[in-house]
Amino acid sequence: MREAGELAQWIADKETVALSDETGGDLEQVEVIQRRFDDFQKDLKANEARLVELNTIAERLTAMGQTEAAEKIKIQIEDLNQRWAALEQVGQGGGSAGWVGLGQAR
Repeated sequence: MREAGELAQWIADKETVALSDETGGDLEQVEVIQRRFDDFQKDLKANEARLVELNTIAERLTAMGQTEAAEKIKIQIEDLNQRWAALEQVGQGGGSAGWVGLGQAR
């Protein structure tokens, strides 16, 4: 399913950014990291609907009896859901060394 593949790629891109261990050495660098973190949180929130829609499609396929297609999608969706949850944890300031505490400082 193309949508799942596109979301998986988006998540992979965000995982790379989110798992960066960059820390600021001075105020300017910290401000840059803070802006990246803010942008990350906005992107995460903006793309949440994509994940919800994919979960809904998988549920509809299962309800329609499209079990083979639904099972393939379900496997993809479960992986995306787990990866999304990890990104949300980082978005709350609980994952990246450079971002630890940023989400909780608000």
